[in-house]
Amino acid sequence: MAPSGEHPAQEVRAALTRGLSLPSAVAVGARAHAEPAGLPPLDGEVTWSDDERIEVRTADGIYTFHCFPGVVLMFHHLFGPDTDGAEAAWQRRLTGLLA
Repeated sequence: MAPSGEHPAQEVRAALTRGLSLPSAVAVGARAHAEPAGLPPLDGEVTWSDDERIEVRTADGIYTFHCFPGVVLMFHHLFGPDTDGAEAAWQRRLTGLLA
């Protein structure tokens, strides 16, 4: 059982999949979509998925989301020219998913 105030890993993953417009059973090849405030929409394809990680490839980046009880970790490699503010925008987006 998760400590008080902490979301179990299943709830975190469910919130993340909803936030990426993915089905609960995420499969490689599924299309992901998200619209973080202050950033262009994320439209991409799932290139990896297991019980704790989802990786999405877009035209201008690779996004990896790791789900743990009460936490989503995200790593991104952005290839576009305008990446300023991406970290803060994604922090707000992921915090909002778990609120």
